[in-house]
Amino acid sequence: GANPINVIKYFILTSLKRKLRKHFIDKNFLIKIPTGEKFIFFPLQVEPERTSSYDVPFYSNQLEVIKHISKSMPVDCKLYVKEHYNMVFRGWRPIKFYQEIMSLPNVRLLHHSIAPDEIIKQCSLVITLTSTAGLDAAFENKPTIVFADVIYSELSSVKRIKHLEELPSLIHSQLNNKIEYSDLTDFVNLVKHNSFELDVFGLHSEVVAKFHNLGYVIRNNISLEELNSFLEHHKNKFELLALEYIKKIV
Repeated sequence: GANPINVIKYFILTSLKRKLRKHFIDKNFLIKIPTGEKFIFFPLQVEPERTSSYDVPFYSNQLEVIKHISKSMPVDCKLYVKEHYNMVFRGWRPIKFYQEIMSLPNVRLLHHSIAPDEIIKQCSLVITLTSTAGLDAAFENKPTIVFADVIYSELSSVKRIKHLEELPSLIHSQLNNKIEYSDLTDFVNLVKHNSFELDVFGLHSEVVAKFHNLGYVIRNNISLEELNSFLEHHKNKFELLALEYIKKIV
C-alpha cells in the first residue's frame, strides 16, 4: 500500500507522535537520580528488536515484566526504569505505556539523557531482559537478574529467571549477592581468547553510507555490479570473518 500520498501521511503522523511523546517524556521523567533511595534498575530495551522479542519470547512484554518486578520487590525498594535513547528512531513508545508505569507506586521513570553507568553505580540490583547493562553491573560490583541466556550468564553475580514465581525470592537473594572478581577476570580472558581484530562498526558505517543513504531505509536501486565492487573492496575483512567463524565451528 506504499505510495507517495500514504508515505507523506505516515511521515507527518509519525513526526507528530514523536514530538508529542518527547514532550511528555521531558515533562514527566526524572532528569536526575534521586538521592537516599534504595533502588533496582530496569533498562528498557528497544522495540521492535530481536533481543527484546525473539530472545525472550515469554517476556517480550516489557510493561508486564515491570509490573511483575514491582510486585516482587522488598517494600524498602524502588524500581527505576530508564527509556532507551534509540527509541527516538522508533518514535518513542505510546504515552499510555509510560502512564501505566507511572501509575505503579514504587516505580520511577528516568530520562534517557541520564548516563546508564551513573544509574548502575548507585543501584542495588540490575534486572534486564538481555541487555549488556548486566555485564556493566558486574564491573560495578552489582548483581543482575536476566530473563534469557546472555554472553555473561556464567558470572556468579548473574542469575537467570525461568519461572515468574521465583522472582521475589531471586530478587531477595540477589540483593545480598557479592561479586567474585575472579569470575570477571576469567570472563575477560575468555572473551580475549575468542576475539579477533575487525572494525565491525567501521564496516557497518560504510554499508549504511553506501546502501542505506545514511539512514535505516535501504536503497532500491542497488546494482549487482555495485554490490560486487563493495564486496571485492572489503574482501580481506569478509574472508577474515569467515575464517574465524570456521575455526569456532570445527
